Amino acid sequence: MQELQPADASNHDTQRRIFKSQRQETATHVYIRIDATQKPLSPLYEGPYPVSHRTDKLTRVTKNGKTITVSNDRIKPAYIETSAPQERKTSEPEKTAGKAELADATPKTSSDIDSIGFCWILFTPFTAKRL
Repeated sequence: MQELQPADASNHDTQRRIFKSQRQETATHVYIRIDATQKPLSPLYEGPYPVSHRTDKLTRVTKNGKTITVSNDRIKPAYIETSAPQERKTSEPEKTAGKAELADATPKTSSDIDSIGFCWILFTPFTAKRL
């Protein structure tokens, strides 16, 4: 019993690695996290805002014409399309049938209905009759 010794205390990593996006250092625009309590389904970030200056721990952002200083923990990079979107070439849509063509396509006799398959005629919300 005298030879038993307590287990070593856990070694908490004092040099913990924190994830930091590499794009955050070069992004021209950023989103700012809203730390205040908010209603459900409200956005967590606001922006994007242009970056005016950066340091290791702080970023200066132009928001509504004023320069504000924000901690780097509260920002994330905004991905903004720099070039104009290219126009997509689409084929012309097929012409839809006019009212006269639709009238000719509707079955007029029971044999026409049988050749199509079957159709349901609703009499009330709860009953239906098959032709």
